[in-house]
Amino acid sequence: MTELPDSGAPIINVAYTVKTEPGADEDLPRKATSYHTDADMYVRVRQAEGFALYKVHSDLIAAASPVWRRLVYGGNFPRRGAGKWVVNMLAPEDKTFGLDVVFSIIHFKFHEIPLRPDVSQLYDIATVVEKYQCAHLLVPYMKEWVAGLHWHIVMSGGDNDDEKTMYLAWVLGEGRYFSRVVAKVAYQSTIDEGGNLLNASGQPWKDQQLPDGIINMMATIRADALNKLIPGISIPFQELLAAPMGNVLKFCKAKDASDDIKEQCQLQQLGSLLSGLTGAGLMPLPNPDKYNGSVCELAGKLEKIKVGHFKLPNTKPHSDTHSKCGSHHKQAVADAMPPLVQLSGKIIQELKIRAEKSGAFSIELFQDLRDMEERDPSPEPKEDLAVNGTHFKQVEDFATSPDYYSEGYMSNPVIKVEDADA
Repeated sequence: MTELPDSGAPIINVAYTVKTEPGADEDLPRKATSYHTDADMYVRVRQAEGFALYKVHSDLIAAASPVWRRLVYGGNFPRRGAGKWVVNMLAPEDKTFGLDVVFSIIHFKFHEIPLRPDVSQLYDIATVVEKYQCAHLLVPYMKEWVAGLHWHIVMSGGDNDDEKTMYLAWVLGEGRYFSRVVAKVAYQSTIDEGGNLLNASGQPWKDQQLPDGIINMMATIRADALNKLIPGISIPFQELLAAPMGNVLKFCKAKDASDDIKEQCQLQQLGSLLSGLTGAGLMPLPNPDKYNGSVCELAGKLEKIKVGHFKLPNTKPHSDTHSKCGSHHKQAVADAMPPLVQLSGKIIQELKIRAEKSGAFSIELFQDLRDMEERDPSPEPKEDLAVNGTHFKQVEDFATSPDYYSEGYMSNPVIKVEDADA
């Protein structure tokens, strides 16, 4: 499996421009949402219809995110001269809802934070905090949001966006639902002509802010399913085809039937299976290594095939001794697509780190993964978030701090409050 990137590594793909000259804001929305009385920077974001314009305090967003700090203070779009300071954040991952929630938290607008965001809303928030490395901003809300996520998924009755659920679960470290949906997402994925794994919308997974390790894992899950599913159909089909010559009658389960009846039974099975495969466009059966469609699509076609068997006229179901005859291709489909797959110890460890960063961590979220972790423990030491200044307070030596040597500190290292106006 390809190595995962460092925890929280950003994937930056943003269009940044600065409009500082007077009169350069004709194409901007006429109204902006301001988050602070001292806001000094406009952020233009693409939305469904046109653009949204936010006005933020540059120092606050720089303090909240190491990515924004590098952008604000690193010279990427410095403010200079007259005019408005405008920054475009127009990449697909710059979600308006997610940015609005994050900006509201950063600027202390706590009464405007959603109480129970749904899957799509949590996905937008997760997309933003992943890109800008600021999942720590969500700590006060995550316990309630995780409970709300469970409520939304249960109430959806299975009609849920698995891809969004998987992504937000990965970003926020929701190990329970990540383990439950990653296989479903892999079964829905396809392959393009270049060998890239695509999501259900036909977009490359490599463009969705997921690390290579997760994408490769999904590709492996998909390949494993195909390598079980297709032989699970092709091998019984070939055996049925060769049965008359080799006198192999194992697919007729009627114990009291003669060999002639068993042969007739298997010929009916073969004919109906061949007819079903042909009607589904699956003859010849695809090569697992060359099949580019989704596992779900293939499984759906196979499950619709009805395989017949020998049956005497007017035989009631409870008296049908051939009711268990057949190759049981539907069971082969189920066996090839387990709902839970083994996660590596490293991925489980990364999920736990992310859960601690976002505030989502609890024993319950990783209960389903305990056996997986025991089977494949991660040999790598866990990241110590306590020494990370983004997540926890740090104690520094004032005398050796770089600020100590700044102008005025050497001559007057301690400034008393009463002397501040002197």
